[in-house]
Amino acid sequence: MPILNSQETLILEQANIDQKIVRMAYEVIEENHDESKLTLIGIEPNGYKVADKLMNAIKNISDIHIDLYSLSLDKAEPVNKPLTYNFEPEQLNDQVCILVDDVGNTGRTLFYASRPFMKAAPRKMRVAVLVDRSHKRFPIRSDYVGLPLSTTLKEHVVVKMEHEEAVYLEE
Repeated sequence: MPILNSQETLILEQANIDQKIVRMAYEVIEENHDESKLTLIGIEPNGYKVADKLMNAIKNISDIHIDLYSLSLDKAEPVNKPLTYNFEPEQLNDQVCILVDDVGNTGRTLFYASRPFMKAAPRKMRVAVLVDRSHKRFPIRSDYVGLPLSTTLKEHVVVKMEHEEAVYLEE
């Protein structure tokens, strides 16, 4: 892993990210091979981009129909600020839903992002993250993980999904 400066280490380059997402797509298909439809909900901004890439990877290897939606919340104040999403919770009834984010850390973001699912009755609910740090403080676990990463609490994972995609570990 190249060190970019004394505080930042490159963990995944774009080719690695693509490889991880393809592997996750195979895992999704393996668990849901008998389904005709999946619903992916990506947490804005990067979780949605990961969800879009995951959707395209699934479409490249399967004929499962996929609905892709976005969800946005204020990660600093998830209780006091409104949650926004571009679907009606009733659309999730009897659906296989996968909530997608870029990094799973304490589970806090995923926990609060799951509120719309409480207004619906999905048949199955799963979580997919590109990087899982496993510092859980909330009862959320990631079912599909691109990269499990052991880190200290002081380290920070930065996912860049713009022009050149990459994942960095910062101290």
